[in-house]
Amino acid sequence: KVKYDFFYNTLSISTFKKKINNLKLNYFEEAAIFCEKVLKLQKDNVKALYRLSLSQIGLNNYENAKNNLQHALKIDPNDKSIQIELSKIKKHEEELKNKEKKMYSKMFQ
Repeated sequence: KVKYDFFYNTLSISTFKKKINNLKLNYFEEAAIFCEKVLKLQKDNVKALYRLSLSQIGLNNYENAKNNLQHALKIDPNDKSIQIELSKIKKHEEELKNKEKKMYSKMFQ
């Protein structure tokens, strides 16, 4: 069993590095699927949570991205990149609220 776990942990790390190019090439769905596979093996893998969140942002799935980033931040509260992405999501949510307010205010004029 130890060899089995070691094999999958090593496999997931090396494959993870190769698959991240999917994220860089904007293949968000494929990158998200791979990150989810890594998280099945290592549920608290901060890099996988972070990169899954980036994939979800690319797919306009901000709520799941926010949840995954918050989970990653609980594991590693000092990670600046996670904090930056969370602040970007919060800014995006504020912009959406402002757009909705403007839209609804025009409807009732």
